[in-house]
Amino acid sequence: MLAVRAILDRKRGMWWGGGTWTQNMMLKNVRVVVGVVALLLVLGGGCAPKGSTNTSQKLQPSQHISIKYRETPVSLWSDKLEEGDVSDSSFIYGAFYDAEDDYMILLLDDTYYQYCSVPSDIWDGLLDADSHGTYYNAEIKGNYSCEGVEVPTLE
Repeated sequence: MLAVRAILDRKRGMWWGGGTWTQNMMLKNVRVVVGVVALLLVLGGGCAPKGSTNTSQKLQPSQHISIKYRETPVSLWSDKLEEGDVSDSSFIYGAFYDAEDDYMILLLDDTYYQYCSVPSDIWDGLLDADSHGTYYNAEIKGNYSCEGVEVPTLE
């Protein structure tokens, strides 16, 4: 039986004995893995992470968004809103700030949230933070509720 296997392996270019056959099998497995990874890269090449594009570029000027805990929709195209660059964040996918009213909108996952009475230094800190998500959890989350506060009209 061993002799038959050795003959078949030689025909396929693999030599039995001395670990060479094992090395050839490992090389074959590596080639398969590299091929699968290359295929995944080619097929997934058009996919970008959520935060890689500006949120407002995905919306048309006439579109309004719904914000959790807010009764009226908002246009992110409002002249009052400044869009912050959080494109390198894996947690915050959009950030908008109305400096006149100290009003902030954040897109977390697929939901927009509003924050009221947000000082400009908090907004600046969010944009300048090494980790936007860590800064959010430490400085913003649980603070700046809009409950009982008149929210600005953003048309």
